[in-house]
Amino acid sequence: MQDEVKWAMAGRNKQKLEKIRDDLAREYPAAKSIPILTGDAEDQDSLVAIASQTKVLIATSGPFAKLGTPVVEACISAGTHYCDITGRRVHLKWCKDLSCCSSTPKQPETA
Repeated sequence: MQDEVKWAMAGRNKQKLEKIRDDLAREYPAAKSIPILTGDAEDQDSLVAIASQTKVLIATSGPFAKLGTPVVEACISAGTHYCDITGRRVHLKWCKDLSCCSSTPKQPETA
């Protein structure tokens, strides 16, 4: 097991990500070296490029029913694990129905 966690920030706007990183670095100086990756949910190649550079992609921006699908598909293409913060049943069901996403928690059946 490695002694440190390696991570990067990713999003559409490099300047906004740099500002977040700079703000974080004021409190935690080591944050200045966090890599920044850029991509857009409407550019599948950019998402695959991001997913290809990691083992796990954690998505924190929605709406997941719209923006999550291309990210999940990029992760499938790259062989990258996917995790998000959604609680939306539609997105969870879609992820669960994918054969590659069998670790998605089962949701209680509704009448």
